[in-house]
Amino acid sequence: MIEQVRRYIGSTMALAWLSACQAGTLGPDPNAPIQTDRLTYVAAYEQGEGTYRTYTFNLITHFANPTSAAIYLKRCDPTSPQPLFAVPLLNPALESAYSLPAACVGHHNPIRVAPGETRTDTLRIAGPYAFDGVTGTPLGYLEGRYRILFPRSCEDGLNCPLNQPPYLSNAFDIKLVH
Repeated sequence: MIEQVRRYIGSTMALAWLSACQAGTLGPDPNAPIQTDRLTYVAAYEQGEGTYRTYTFNLITHFANPTSAAIYLKRCDPTSPQPLFAVPLLNPALESAYSLPAACVGHHNPIRVAPGETRTDTLRIAGPYAFDGVTGTPLGYLEGRYRILFPRSCEDGLNCPLNQPPYLSNAFDIKLVH
């Protein structure tokens, strides 16, 4: 009987470990160009009442350029100190409450990341950015599994190839504190 329990616990732990590996919860993805400082973030209440409550947290990213050429990241305006970013859910069928709609100006001054350089940014993540006008319900999910996304750009004066995939971070979880 004790041996059966040991086998059950061992197989259950192995399955839990395997599931965690497949879900990306055991550690950062070393292949992701953007690494976050944590794998779980807690979004804390900031302001608002009733269903119109907003939540925030800080997330630190490390973006390394392992190539022998400069990499360029889009930014919202020519002097923004941080790259333009989005916070999509891993499940593309679900809407994130943290991806701010960007109303940026046109410019030719992307952020340059030199070969071998690692840039660190502290991003203030807030949400939701929109609410249903009738019910007051937040639009998008406030909890779940997400990534940070940095859109690509190119050197000033050059035409960027269309539809370049963005740079993505490792997966991380966001939980709420009410």
